[in-house]
Amino acid sequence: MIPLIIGGVTLAVVGYAIKEVCEEEGCPWDSKTSTFEKTEEAETVMNSKKAKDFHKFKKNIYKVSMQEYQEFLEKHNLQNDDITTDLKLEKQKLSDEMITDEIESYINQISNTLEILSYNLSLGIKMMQNEKSLEDEVVQKLNSYANSIYNLSHLKLFDQWSRVNQVEILSVLVKAMGEATQKDTIHVDLDAA
Repeated sequence: MIPLIIGGVTLAVVGYAIKEVCEEEGCPWDSKTSTFEKTEEAETVMNSKKAKDFHKFKKNIYKVSMQEYQEFLEKHNLQNDDITTDLKLEKQKLSDEMITDEIESYINQISNTLEILSYNLSLGIKMMQNEKSLEDEVVQKLNSYANSIYNLSHLKLFDQWSRVNQVEILSVLVKAMGEATQKDTIHVDLDAA
C-alpha cells in the first residue's frame, strides 16, 4: 500500500509541475510545428552539403577578390560606384533536394567563371602594382572583373517562391563569362633591368 501512496504523490507532483510549466511557457505538445516538420527541417539542414560547399567557395573567392580590389582602389585613389566592396555575402538557404541537374550545372559554371575572373583580377592588379599612372582602359577592365565577381557572388539561384531565377542566372552568367573569356594583350618590357 505504501508504494501505491508514494507513486500517487509522485504522479501528483509531476502533474502539478507540468501544469506550472504549461501555464508559464506553453505546453510542448501545443507547438505549431509538428514532429514531421521538425524532422523535415533537420533533414534539410543535414542534406545541404552541396549548397554549403558552394556558398563557402563563393565566399572565399569573393572575400579575397574584393579585399585585393579594395586595396587597389585605395592605392590609386579610385572609386567604383557600381558595387560596394564590403566582404559580407548573404547566404541563400538551399537544400540538396533543390539542386537539380540544371542548378548543379549553373553552380559549376558560376564556380568556374568566378575562378577565372578572380585570377584575371588578381593578375591585372599585380601587373599595375608599380604603375604610377593607369590607363582608363585598364581600370575599366579591372572594374568589369570586379563587377562580374560581385554580381555572380550575390546571384540568387531561387526567388522567394523557390522558383529557379533562370533568366537572371543566365544573363549574369553570360555577361560574366564574356568578361572571363576576353583576351587582353600583355605588354612585357624586356628593356627594364
